Amino acid sequence: MAVQTESTKKMTKEEILKQLPDDLEDLSKLSKLIGPPSPEDYKPITIPEKKSFGGNFLQHCKDNPFVPLGLSATVLFLFNGLRHMRLGNRQQSQVMMRGRVMAQGFTIIALTCGAVYQSAFKSKKE
Repeated sequence: MAVQTESTKKMTKEEILKQLPDDLEDLSKLSKLIGPPSPEDYKPITIPEKKSFGGNFLQHCKDNPFVPLGLSATVLFLFNGLRHMRLGNRQQSQVMMRGRVMAQGFTIIALTCGAVYQSAFKSKKE
């Protein structure tokens, strides 16, 4: 069982009332000085528009154009490597598979750089 300290102890109603100021007029004076919040203090809630899959995909491609490029290169190297493997050209297949690994590395680097850029850009924008 945890030991109750002064800060974690639950206060009774009487202890709370003792801490309140005796003169409640002080509270009313304070509220008159502060006043009600102005309409400028409120921010309207904006609901983002729902985009279709294609629209959302195109937006992400515009935000980080190197990721689709790396993805396309990866798929190209993969299918060419599989084709050469099927044809029996082991050396060209090995070259294509190494190219695929490099394209995957490029894609990961593009994702990371794009995320860092977006976070820096959004923090400056806000």
